[in-house]
Amino acid sequence: MKQILLLTLVFIGAMSAGGLVLAEEDTEMIVNGKLAPEGKFPYQVRLYASPEDEKGFCGGSIIDPQWILTAGHCVVADSSVAENLQPAETVFVGYGSTDRTKTTKIEAEEIVVHPRYLAKALAGGGDVALIKLKEPIPEAKTIEIADDDAEQKLVTRGVKVTVTGWGAIWDPQDKEVVALLSKIDPQADISEKLNFPKKLYEADIHVMDREECRSVYGPQQLNIADSEICAMKPRSASNSCYGDSGGPLVIQADDPKRYVQIGVVSWGDRCGRAGNPNVFARVSSFSDWIADTMESHAGPSEAPAAMTAE
Repeated sequence: MKQILLLTLVFIGAMSAGGLVLAEEDTEMIVNGKLAPEGKFPYQVRLYASPEDEKGFCGGSIIDPQWILTAGHCVVADSSVAENLQPAETVFVGYGSTDRTKTTKIEAEEIVVHPRYLAKALAGGGDVALIKLKEPIPEAKTIEIADDDAEQKLVTRGVKVTVTGWGAIWDPQDKEVVALLSKIDPQADISEKLNFPKKLYEADIHVMDREECRSVYGPQQLNIADSEICAMKPRSASNSCYGDSGGPLVIQADDPKRYVQIGVVSWGDRCGRAGNPNVFARVSSFSDWIADTMESHAGPSEAPAAMTAE
C-alpha cells in the first residue's frame, strides 16, 4: 500500500530533473496557484504551536467568532493513537493577514474531534475537528458551511472550487527531488529545505466524481468514504502537500464575493502527482455535528446556521 499523506495544502508544480528551482519566500513558484489578495479569504486561519511560532502547522476556517473548523489529524498528537489529543494550550489560531508572520494569535480553549475520527482515524472518513477560542475574534469574517441541500445545489462533477494555504512547494519523499537537493547542498538537512511560502496562496481545482476517485485509490486499498470529496486539477501536477491540512475548500455562491465551505483539506497520495486527486472531508456530512457541538459547548457565540438552498 502506498503511504497516505496527511495533507497540508500546497500547490506543487511539476519539476523537471534538470531545472529544479528552490523558491524564496514571496516568490510565485506554485504552478497553477497564485498569491491570494489581502482580504479575499478573511476566514482563513493558521494554527501555531506557540505565540512565537511564525511557521505554523495547519490551516483552518472561521465559522463563528469563537470557533474554528480544521482537520482532526491536525489536533491529534499521534496519528497512531487517535485519542491522544493535542492539549488546547499548545494550539494558537492566527487570523487577520495573508502573511503568516503577521497574524494575530488567540489561544485555544477547547478542542473537539469528530467521534468517527477518534474511533477509526482516516479510515472512518471523519477527519474534522472544532477549536473553541478563549475569546471571540473581534469583527470576525466567517465562512458559511454547506449542508446537504446547499451542496446539492452548488456542487456538481467538474465544478470549479478554490483551495487556499501556506503549504510546502515540494515533496521530501520524492527521491528525484531529494537527490537534486542533496547535490546542491550535501550537508543540509533536507527537511529544512521544505519551503513554506510566507504569503497565502490560492488555486482553482475541480470536483471529481466520487466513484472515479475510488477507482484511482481502490487499487491502493485506500477507501473514499461518502463523507469525503475528491478534487484535482485535470492534466496537472497541482496538488496538496505538507503544511496546511485543515484548510478550507470553498465554492462561489450566487454572489461572486460570497464563498461557501464544502470541504476540509484531509489527505492524498504523494505530492504533486498528476492524476492523484486531493481528498477533503465533506463539510455537509458534518454540519449537524458542528451545530450540535457548538450548542453543547455554549459560550458567547451562537452556532452558525448551515447554508440552505433557496
